[in-house]
Amino acid sequence: MPGSSLEIGIKLDRTAVVKGSENPSVNVFISLLGAADRPAPRLPVTLIVLLDCSGTVRRLILDPSQRQHWIDVAKGRSELRQAESDHRSGYAFTGRTLAEVRRSARCPLSIAAAALRKLATGLREGDVFCLVGFATQSRLLYDGRRRLLRQSLESLLRAIEERTETPALGDGTRLREAARIAADLLRSEATTKRVPRLLLLTDGIVEDKTEALQQLEEVRKQGVAITTVGLGQEFDEEYLSRIADWTGGAYYYAARAEDIEAKLAEEFGILSSVAARQLRVAARGLEGAVVNSITQVRPQMRMFEEIRLRDDWFEVTVGDVGGPAGAGLLAEFYLPWLDPGRHFVGEIQLEWLHPESGKPQQSVHRVHVDCLEPASPPHLVDKQVEQDVRRLQVYRTERAAEWALEGGRPGLSTVHLREASQLLSKIGETEMADQFERQASDVESGEVDSDHTKTIKDWVRRLGQQREEESQ
Repeated sequence: MPGSSLEIGIKLDRTAVVKGSENPSVNVFISLLGAADRPAPRLPVTLIVLLDCSGTVRRLILDPSQRQHWIDVAKGRSELRQAESDHRSGYAFTGRTLAEVRRSARCPLSIAAAALRKLATGLREGDVFCLVGFATQSRLLYDGRRRLLRQSLESLLRAIEERTETPALGDGTRLREAARIAADLLRSEATTKRVPRLLLLTDGIVEDKTEALQQLEEVRKQGVAITTVGLGQEFDEEYLSRIADWTGGAYYYAARAEDIEAKLAEEFGILSSVAARQLRVAARGLEGAVVNSITQVRPQMRMFEEIRLRDDWFEVTVGDVGGPAGAGLLAEFYLPWLDPGRHFVGEIQLEWLHPESGKPQQSVHRVHVDCLEPASPPHLVDKQVEQDVRRLQVYRTERAAEWALEGGRPGLSTVHLREASQLLSKIGETEMADQFERQASDVESGEVDSDHTKTIKDWVRRLGQQREEESQ
């Protein structure tokens, strides 16, 4: 389409069905990339960062053997005391032991500050960066709207990184007030000339989850995506991924220092190169066909929490689309009983704003299917799209396993995990299939390894990215 900021590709997993097939359906893969003849512009950004400064993210990261070693040392020196943060009991080192441990280990807050400091070096003229710290209380730590010198931001983050200045906000984790501050900041900077994003870095151990979600709704209403990064060794990945999916942001599992830095760099790269703003995708069935779902498979798997039914249209909001990374969606159509011949069974409509001009753009695509007689030669199947469908099935099955476990049905959870393992084996992911078998055994025994669970969820969420890697 001349002048379009998006390059759109439409492919079906099968372009033909056999007459009389039981429960026939077709899956349509929608590929979205920045137009090759007009590189995605580097737009100014408004980036609001909510940084968890609670007691649990200030704990030093130690493996079990290291922790026991330092506990023994501290006991011998009488430099160990009972402590509590986020309503969780533990030990706190004092005196010389604390100084020595700090030289050999880091805490999630320090690691996050270091990663943010590197991200801040990529800011350009016109960008707005605001930092909100939250724990029991919340406070605006850096206000980029005032156009302060960049050095002051770097100095603040370095002080947090080196623990020479830790915001005194308490030990608990209350997110609601920080979300209110963020909503106000974004409202004050509302403009089509910048790409807005809210970045939440936390362990997710939040005391006011429901109230925080209600306040984050104000951010979502402004059309701002929220990207979440899980810090440390213990966090609520379900809560963080829900926020990301609900608002159109990304979710990252960042267990190590290099993970946090890499994830923030990836997010900033997507954010600063946008090919489409506020993308909406709608689909409708024709000739008796019905749209069953629209799901995102790239750059991350995402089942849309908000679906609108407009007359006979099934509509979702994708949000902003990064130019280099793009996006990939799957739309599933259930077909009626068809007579032999070609049938126009569906229509897909995309609407978005041009990233620079803000002008509305639109693209419409038809879905055709041939109905063949039973004696017809075998019809062709698009193997790439079929693989995407199977990858989506893995993600859906993993989600079903998690929901069953949360609902107190571990037996059903193991059934879903083993089903996902079988699906992974079919697409050649044998190593991860074994990981799912291990997870099923852990659920059966009631001894689930949280790090293993987080790794699986993070990997499955990015399963759609395998498609790009294989095609390169």
